[in-house]
Amino acid sequence: MYEQKMYNLTQEDLEYAKQQESMMVDEMEQERKINVEMKREMDLIIKSSQIPKDQNLADEFYTRLITWINNFHRSLDDEHEVGCQLVNFGQTVTFHIDNIGCWNPSLISFQGKNEKGEVVELIQHVSQISILLVALQRENISPPKRPIGFASWAEYDENISASSQAPASLPLS
Repeated sequence: MYEQKMYNLTQEDLEYAKQQESMMVDEMEQERKINVEMKREMDLIIKSSQIPKDQNLADEFYTRLITWINNFHRSLDDEHEVGCQLVNFGQTVTFHIDNIGCWNPSLISFQGKNEKGEVVELIQHVSQISILLVALQRENISPPKRPIGFASWAEYDENISASSQAPASLPLS
């Protein structure tokens, strides 16, 4: 590192410079360790100070619904897809579910097509939702089935595994 001839340094100067360099490297390593520890402590403080999610909000309910519906959907063969059946006002309505949405604090929407192929959207308060998941014959089996609310099963699986609020399979209780 140090050219003794070029700078006309004595052996003592060289040893001193190496010692100083070694001390600087040690100090930098100590600072790096302190910074890592400080970041870890800050992350813990931030995590502990976060306000817990309200489990009664529509987006939390949406996450649970998406998981239940897609678990059912995935269990069906390629000729069937998930649909839902609603019983309201003495009538039964069955439709293919294409997507689900939510609007906090309390609205959930189901979009899809009814048995006649007409576009439908059901908007309900989370306290009123009562749906029966049913296996419906797919209208077009050429494209692969995709999960409800996601572009692909890989995206769905990644999203669910990243979310601590939505395990792959939720208990019914």
